[in-house]
Amino acid sequence: MKEILEKNIDFYDVNSSFTNNDLWCGSLGAERDKQIGKDGGGMDKTCRILCLFHIFYTCKIVSFDVINEGMAQYGFETSRKTIERDVLLLKRAGILQVYYSQKEKAYIPADGDIMHGFCVNQHGFSPLKLPENKNQRMYMERIIRLCTVMVDVIIGEIKDPIGWYHSNYPNLSDRTRQRDFKLLQKVGYCMTYEPEDEFSPGGYYYDYPGRYLGPPEWLREQQREELLKTLLADTEEEYG
Repeated sequence: MKEILEKNIDFYDVNSSFTNNDLWCGSLGAERDKQIGKDGGGMDKTCRILCLFHIFYTCKIVSFDVINEGMAQYGFETSRKTIERDVLLLKRAGILQVYYSQKEKAYIPADGDIMHGFCVNQHGFSPLKLPENKNQRMYMERIIRLCTVMVDVIIGEIKDPIGWYHSNYPNLSDRTRQRDFKLLQKVGYCMTYEPEDEFSPGGYYYDYPGRYLGPPEWLREQQREELLKTLLADTEEEYG
């Protein structure tokens, strides 16, 4: 029975269509190319790190070729040394838990569980130890905050971005929040408010690279496993 359900599970709605590594990475930044062009670029180190996080979070296997292809969508020419340095920063921030496998020629999860999407936690990233230097500590806290926003946008946790910020970062100034929004928009994560009219109830709308492709590959597999368990349980209950 399990084999039959596994063969037919893709007919169920788990948003699995059109989702794979190449499409996710290839679409990175495509939706915002025109906007970035209008802004005159402005893609700095922080943007580069956020782009790298997006690749790790949404792709199943992360090789240097995959990273370079994704970065090229934003006009970045990244060396292996730069990538390794950025990965180290994300690891120190408690966001990634990976190591580079010479056998696979790619980064893989340190715990061997690819379902985690390479992230230590999907919420509440926290470093083992914050830097003692004030500027370095503030920068790491900013990276953690921005990556948390990106994850919550993808999984649909943010209904009201301003309220979300007030709830999660009550001491953060409005000016800092606005800077966050502007920076996130540069990497394709957009949160816009549409007022109510005769055709729409109004509210916040969200966009991010690869949104139309459905969930990331690792999350799709997790959803598939959960759906399979549910179907098996229902079948056993009905037929014994």
